[in-house]
Amino acid sequence: TTIYLVLYPNPTQESRMTTMTSTVSSNDNSVAQSQLRETLAALDVRRRALELEAQAITSELTTTSPTQDDDGQQVPPMGIDTPLVDADGYPRGDIDLYRARSLR
Repeated sequence: TTIYLVLYPNPTQESRMTTMTSTVSSNDNSVAQSQLRETLAALDVRRRALELEAQAITSELTTTSPTQDDDGQQVPPMGIDTPLVDADGYPRGDIDLYRARSLR
């Protein structure tokens, strides 16, 4: 019996899939199924952790800061794809640029 396990690191990146193949005899089928279940459970835990991390990063980037700028206006969020420079080309002073770059 041959068991194929195809793992997609991200559903939109199917071209970067990883394939694991193992061949087992019929006597070792229950052992192989047990190992496969353990592997799948560990991968599911990892997937959930990565999804939570991605949600936290997206939330931090898109949530409006509770602080106010010098004019008393609320500071806009860092954003996922918003410019990190102002209209004059200078780095934005209202956000932590290093944090924004590392989160992106």
